[in-house]
Amino acid sequence: MNLDLETSADWTGGSGKRHVITTGTVEAALDGVTVLTPVNPDIGASWGRAALLTYDESEVVGVDWLPLSDKPPAETVEVDVSDLRTTDQLLAAVDRAIAVAPEWSVIRLAGELSQGVMLPTTAEHVPPRADVAIHTDDVHFGFAAPDKSDHTALAEFVRSLSDADVAPRTRHQAIALGIAALDPTYALVNES
Repeated sequence: MNLDLETSADWTGGSGKRHVITTGTVEAALDGVTVLTPVNPDIGASWGRAALLTYDESEVVGVDWLPLSDKPPAETVEVDVSDLRTTDQLLAAVDRAIAVAPEWSVIRLAGELSQGVMLPTTAEHVPPRADVAIHTDDVHFGFAAPDKSDHTALAEFVRSLSDADVAPRTRHQAIALGIAALDPTYALVNES
């Protein structure tokens, strides 16, 4: 069950017999709801921690944070995407990085992603290991306007999205999906 904070507070009804513990960015105890930070560390952050909840007869009266490990922060393995021209090349590079990454590492994609290349989540890629996270927030997105004389469906599609008032990541990935649907040979032409 996925409960937002208000629903969680309503569900507990202030009852000392029910308590919701969830994850999020707020560290607080409120009306039967305790919000904890996620156990997975952000890049460079220390490993997960646990909350020791202290109750009186009716409510949480204290939250103490206990480290789960004395391990150093998660190791980051960087993959530069700038020279990758196809989704297959990107996914292969990610899988190679995951194969050699220490346990509980973060694969950080960086550089400029070529137009037409889907990010792993857009390509519905399932990494070979569940203990490794893929961080894509540092990727910049490349855009190439089609030639003005090109009036193919693909060129018109790219042109229609080029000026869309959306985040560059959203626009880039929409174009990548459209390219994959409209021109399956696009990856083959750009791979060389």
